[in-house]
Amino acid sequence: MTTRFNNKSLVSVFAFIMVVAIMVTPLTVYAASFTQPGTVNGDGVRLRKAPVTGEILELMYKGESIMISDVIDNNHPAWIYVKRVKTGTIGWMEWSYFEHN
Repeated sequence: MTTRFNNKSLVSVFAFIMVVAIMVTPLTVYAASFTQPGTVNGDGVRLRKAPVTGEILELMYKGESIMISDVIDNNHPAWIYVKRVKTGTIGWMEWSYFEHN
């Protein structure tokens, strides 16, 4: 005996699998709140995907506005998680290039 699936049942099965996959996939994005304004105090400051050796996302320049997050990396305490106001890019920068507004 053969079982035949119609397109409607295949779509339903696919949708169910996708919902389950989304529900069990862990979130890898930081749940960050960018609340503290600041300024970049150097030229060519690297905004990285991860602290220290992460991929360079963009270069930032003296006087640019950034927003600091409450996210910390205990393994790299000299790095801060920021949002570049000019482009909206989020990443890590070395703390020494941050200046309070």
